[in-house]
Amino acid sequence: MLTRLLIASAAVSIATASLLARAPVPQHKPWQPGLGEYMVGIQRHHAALFFAGKAGNWELASFELKELEEGFGDAQEFQPLHEKVDVKSLLESILPPVMKPLHESIEKGDKQLFSRGFEALTSACNGCHQAANVPFLDIVDPTAEPTVNQRYEKR
Repeated sequence: MLTRLLIASAAVSIATASLLARAPVPQHKPWQPGLGEYMVGIQRHHAALFFAGKAGNWELASFELKELEEGFGDAQEFQPLHEKVDVKSLLESILPPVMKPLHESIEKGDKQLFSRGFEALTSACNGCHQAANVPFLDIVDPTAEPTVNQRYEKR
């Protein structure tokens, strides 16, 4: 009797394993950040750029501007159309005229030129939000540093 029970149990185990081996493995869609996730990163770099420029830390300002551009590029590539808004074309038309003067101000180490360039960038952000039908996303100069564990002044 014990032998029959062991044989039956083994047969059930083999049959179950055989079925499981043939069962399709569910494919999970990889996580893809939404436009909001990209914009949160962009907003953080926008603030860090402000404080780096204000402190005259041009090396950090250059880094943050490149990070900002990378974030915009990722948004264009991975979220080119969001809720019927052509994000890619919108950013392509708004960004180039404001990025060039910012790069120049950082290369020259000119705080006044940087301030005007940063103001134009912020205005472009708000213009994009208007065009994308989200005017309530109103970007302003930051009032507090975006991180508490980073130095913005050059050592």
